[in-house]
Amino acid sequence: ALHQALIAGTKSVRLQRLHAVIIGETRLVIAQAHRDYPLDLGALTDLHASILDAIAAGDADLALDALFRDLRQSRDLLIGS
Repeated sequence: ALHQALIAGTKSVRLQRLHAVIIGETRLVIAQAHRDYPLDLGALTDLHASILDAIAAGDADLALDALFRDLRQSRDLLIGS
């Protein structure tokens, strides 16, 4: 839901179309990762909330920091770091 809300918020038709194409594959990857790797849904929710809070505050740097932290954690979980 977070990802869809962020994409919708861009008002970019091109990005919305791209998202519609890749969301199915993304959901498969997430489902497989969840099966193979323990996910702390509370921590994930907190991290996503920090992204939204930064956006709501208009703090682009903080939002990017939170976004990149989320991406690094996802990467590390998937590659076992």
